[in-house]
Amino acid sequence: MTVRRRGKIWWYDFGNHKYRGPIPEARTKYEAEQAEIKLKRDVFDGKYGKQFGTMPLAKFVGDPDEANDQFGEGTFLDWAKNNKRSWKHDRFRVRSLLRAFACKTLGEITPGAIEKFKSARLHSVTKRKTKRSPASVKHEIDLLSRIFSLAVTWGLADSNPCSRVSKFKLQNQRYRYLQPNEEPRLLAQCTGKRKILQRLSRLLSEPEHVRVSN
Repeated sequence: MTVRRRGKIWWYDFGNHKYRGPIPEARTKYEAEQAEIKLKRDVFDGKYGKQFGTMPLAKFVGDPDEANDQFGEGTFLDWAKNNKRSWKHDRFRVRSLLRAFACKTLGEITPGAIEKFKSARLHSVTKRKTKRSPASVKHEIDLLSRIFSLAVTWGLADSNPCSRVSKFKLQNQRYRYLQPNEEPRLLAQCTGKRKILQRLSRLLSEPEHVRVSN
């Protein structure tokens, strides 16, 4: 048998690593081995590929309102809690994804459905009656992409539909000007080839080189 335990979850791995993934329902090595036997039989019968994408998104993600943050083994939120410092942000943002795709399986969520979700969110308002920012929507799409990436790694999905969703650029650039007390410190770092910047700064600060328009 080729079952192995990683943390609290048993994994199968056979066919020279061609078939591998988690067995979240297995609690013992024996249960994991029995599940692997069934998977091997499905491969032999040509049924293995049909399991991809059949799990509901809500089941894979877990319930964000679960008491004491006990999301359940084999769920995305449980994985995030154990592997990401920002898991509480995921728990908050995933609610909008579950509302939109609660009735869909992983295989039923298409790039077109994600585009529709993205457009609806961009044209929605927040609880404070303000326009939802593109940055907030981008974070939600990024989270959905991470969910699918984990599902692919665990053998629960065959691809990530978010990779075929158009990305939008955020117009969030900020311009900052040096304060008078910051300029000397910056110029002090201009050595070597960058020393010309010191000369340029002195040149531009001289009154005769300042252009005055009428």
